Amino acid sequence: MWEDMARNYDPNQPELMDKLQAQWEKAFEEWDESKLNEHWEVAQDIIEGQNIVSSGYQSSAQNPYINHNSPHRAFLECISKADSQGAILALEAHVQKHP
Repeated sequence: MWEDMARNYDPNQPELMDKLQAQWEKAFEEWDESKLNEHWEVAQDIIEGQNIVSSGYQSSAQNPYINHNSPHRAFLECISKADSQGAILALEAHVQKHP
């Protein structure tokens, strides 16, 4: 929509400016800062994850879940028991088996 308006912009057509102003006001009225914050946090998590991966994340050398039949299931079990270290190791094993 904005691209079409910009492409067809003619300074001799003030009604186009009125349309743009109306669109701006509508967008401002519908502004929801909580949604922006939510999306910002997700974007930051993605960037952080990309930085970890690109920095050459090193998996644990002594991982008891590396030969586990279902490290994903072990991960879920560790989460249910609030075993964060075990969950990390199980998730590492799962990712190594299923990159």
